[in-house]
Amino acid sequence: MRNAPTIARRELAALLLSPASYVTGAAFLFLTGARFAFDFVRTRQAEIKPLATICYWLPLFLAPLITMRMLAEEKRSGTFEVMVAAPVTDAEVVLGKFLGALGFYAALLLPTLSYVGALAYYSEGPLDVGPVAAGYLGMLLAGGLYLSLGLLASSLTESSILAAFLGFIFCFVPISFDTFNGLPGVRADPVLSDIVAYLSLWTHYRSFLRGAVDSRDICYFVSMTALALYLAIKAVESRRWL
Repeated sequence: MRNAPTIARRELAALLLSPASYVTGAAFLFLTGARFAFDFVRTRQAEIKPLATICYWLPLFLAPLITMRMLAEEKRSGTFEVMVAAPVTDAEVVLGKFLGALGFYAALLLPTLSYVGALAYYSEGPLDVGPVAAGYLGMLLAGGLYLSLGLLASSLTESSILAAFLGFIFCFVPISFDTFNGLPGVRADPVLSDIVAYLSLWTHYRSFLRGAVDSRDICYFVSMTALALYLAIKAVESRRWL
């Protein structure tokens, strides 16, 4: 995996230099800032929950836009064949692109630390650092899962638009399990209800909103992200068989 960091730096640099990325980042910061300001003015409470809540939904739309060109565009333009012909493995290509996208998402979250500073300065009560750290960890883990699903979508097609559409569908799947768990047929079966609840992204994300860091929740995000990346690697490998 020694080539993955090099690919990650290249992808991160490409994202940071893209005008579309700045538009996406500006929209992200505007929406998170508006939600933060609205809730803080209303409650005056020193908590990160409003920001973490909107960051549960925003990457659902943001991640496919970040990853849609990463593999699809390279396959369409022919540069993908040049890359895989180089002395790099398919796993290094996929992992490098994922780390570049995750680095870009982390860069988007970085300015939101100013909100934490505002909480500490203006709130009526003391700021508890533990829940803030847990909230940011949850945002980063959820963002990583969304990005891996978006990258999986990008590995399946040569069309960036189709990759974005598929990425949105893939990202919506772990969210939809929370809705399925409310169906009467699911609630009537304890085993099925437990399975659906475990697969639900919200089940694990809300623990971070409460300031709790559970190894089971971390395992969920890491394993689901690893599964999506594994499938993306297999999709890339399949091109060698054609």
